[in-house]
Order: sequence, then C-alpha cells, then structure tokens
Amino acid sequence: MESQSLFSFQSFGTIGGATLAVVVASNTYRSLTKSDSVYAPFIVSVAVSLISSFTLHTLNGFPGYILALLNACLLFCTALGLNQSIVGVAQNAKKQPGDISAQGRKNVRWLSPWITVKKE
Repeated sequence: MESQSLFSFQSFGTIGGATLAVVVASNTYRSLTKSDSVYAPFIVSVAVSLISSFTLHTLNGFPGYILALLNACLLFCTALGLNQSIVGVAQNAKKQPGDISAQGRKNVRWLSPWITVKKE
C-alpha cells in the first residue's frame, strides 16, 4: 500500500530521508533562533541517529551506541554536503558580475551555509 504522506517512519530510516530531516530541522532552528552555529545540525544528526537506532532496537550496549555515533557523523557530513551544495547553486544563480557583498553581521536565512570559508 502506498503512503499518502511525504514522510513516514520508514523514510526516516533511509539515509536520504534522515539527511533531509537533518537539513530541514537544522535550517529551521538556525533561522528561527538567528543562530549561525554548526553545532545545531550536529546535535540534530545525533538525535535522528539515536531515535532511528532506538526504534530499530539496535542500541544493544556500548557497540550499539558507538555505531549510532558513527552513523550520526556520517549523517552530519551528508547533510552538510547537501546544504552546502544547494546554497552554492542558489548563490551562483543570483550572482551578477561585479556584485559586492555587504560587510558586517549577516542575517541567518533558512537556506544559508553552515560553514563559511573566509577568503584572504
């Protein structure tokens, strides 16, 4: 039987569903709190990994928690790559030759990079 919802518990069990959940939850949190910290996406990744492991009954002692932490690291890196790729494409689409960036404190928008590289 087909699911009538976009997300389900089964879709969060896949790397694609879990990655999308981390990106959406992290970007929403960062936008609402105006927090420009990379810790929020990592904490969301750990939470999604632990919840997934708990529902699958794989938290069997110390090895289960280590595996959940490694999965959280993989999930964070995957979500980071997805977010940075989407932001890069969106920013390059808007950029015009000769555009100048404003200096000072920036607004944290819903779709903003988690990690910024300072150009020297």
